[in-house]
Amino acid sequence: MSFLSHPPPPYRTVETTDKFVLTDTQQVGPITIAPEVMSELNDDITFSRRSAVNNPNKSLFSGWEVQPLIGALNNAFLLTHSTVWLDEISFFFDYFDNVRMSTQSRVNFDGRLLPQWERIDRYNIFYVSPFYDYSSSSVDDLMHERQWASLYFSDVNYSGLMLGEFLRAAQIIQDNRVVGYDDLVGKIISTAEAVVRSHDSEWVEVQEGRGFYKFPDNSPFFLDGVEMPINEAAAFGSSLVRLYILTGKQVYLDRAANIWRHWRETLFWDAYGYLYYPYVNGVWQKGWTEDNSPSVNTPMALPEIKPETFHKAGLTIEFFLLLNFVLKDRQLDLILEEFQRVMKAVLDSDTRPASSEFPRYFGFYYPIDSVHWSPAHYAGWMALMSKDEAWSNSLLINWAAGLRNSKTLLQGAVLNPELFNRMSKISEESIVVKPGLTSMPDQDCSIASGETAIAEIKFQHTSPKNNKLYLEADGGALIRLKIDTETGYFRGRMFLLKERCNRLEWVDNGIYSMPSSDEENKLEMTVYSLSLE
Repeated sequence: MSFLSHPPPPYRTVETTDKFVLTDTQQVGPITIAPEVMSELNDDITFSRRSAVNNPNKSLFSGWEVQPLIGALNNAFLLTHSTVWLDEISFFFDYFDNVRMSTQSRVNFDGRLLPQWERIDRYNIFYVSPFYDYSSSSVDDLMHERQWASLYFSDVNYSGLMLGEFLRAAQIIQDNRVVGYDDLVGKIISTAEAVVRSHDSEWVEVQEGRGFYKFPDNSPFFLDGVEMPINEAAAFGSSLVRLYILTGKQVYLDRAANIWRHWRETLFWDAYGYLYYPYVNGVWQKGWTEDNSPSVNTPMALPEIKPETFHKAGLTIEFFLLLNFVLKDRQLDLILEEFQRVMKAVLDSDTRPASSEFPRYFGFYYPIDSVHWSPAHYAGWMALMSKDEAWSNSLLINWAAGLRNSKTLLQGAVLNPELFNRMSKISEESIVVKPGLTSMPDQDCSIASGETAIAEIKFQHTSPKNNKLYLEADGGALIRLKIDTETGYFRGRMFLLKERCNRLEWVDNGIYSMPSSDEENKLEMTVYSLSLE
């Protein structure tokens, strides 16, 4: 059921905020960053600087890592007011602008020198090509056949990830009237405008006022010529809006608005009456054959019909928040309210559909093993939910449960300055659990928690032959345990619902896939929750 053409099915009302206000460029505090957060942030900066210095022409970190790194530096400045963080941003911008930019020494696949940052090697078709196999032994032959001058390529997703937080830094400097950084602001804007122009050939105008970006034609990528997934183009859309705010040039806002108009008809209601939209739009959603293939590298492809992933939806939300900040579009306002209602339902057990499992439902998928707990994907969700207490609590619990991501907590603290003060309210409890070996255990609960919590799992296998083991929780959710080669323990995490039985059973994937005896069948768990008393 289309979101724009039909009202939602009946649902229990979830209270939303009255107004969406973008506050990601305004100083707060000054606030002292919690020592454990600062330590983890400094470790990240040291590692990234070392990568830049030791691998100047071929850095090992990608746009998906650059965005949260520069975002953390922006947030550290907003919290502390110390320009040392702007100096770090200046260092990394100089590195990416003067060393990594393709115009210096890297000829693009089509023989041009473009102001772009090439995707790192693991993205070309000799590393990833799910529909058609390309052998590394055929590189030279294929380069000759495709007339590629190199395997370097980029796209608007990568450029959006690289530019977004640098443009935000320029906004921060201007909005807070920081003295001494005018040259940095000018360079960021100049570079961003050049990068945006370099992608004009990838823009497809569907009709007046609507269009989309595609992956570059005949590039060494398995989706060459195919329309971008929604969240990936959203990162570039956010950069376009920030560039409009900084320069006042209407062309950037028009392009961003055209992207939104192209997408808005893809939004639907799911079976529970909550907002839903697909991961991809256009030709990839339908699939293609050799007769109508948009791609040189992938002559045939199956339809991609999965919904948007929960974590990557944050990129789309950030774009919508920025665009609505400028346009004041009532449709965008309504959609943001619906995104918020989805998240409130996730956090409120009273509104959860009976057949759904936190944190995976409503058409969104949240990785049960927490692999994708990355601030690159969560900025939009955090801005949307910044005033929600349950959301802030979930950030702290995840931090306590070993997901030591300073970037995520810094973003949360900029939007909710009380976050650091509540870290002392985190509690932990150690327990031992015996999952079912051949079926769900007979006892009522393997684990029960008085509050929504996260459990860190440790298991010792006496004769491990696999590097991954799996548990199944009530409702069919899978929990992955992966071996820690340094200690020999298998480790994983699971989410525990408030006042809910959480039973566990081993998944039998063949010999050595689970404990060999009842004596060995012991999970050591540390349960982290937040006490609000």
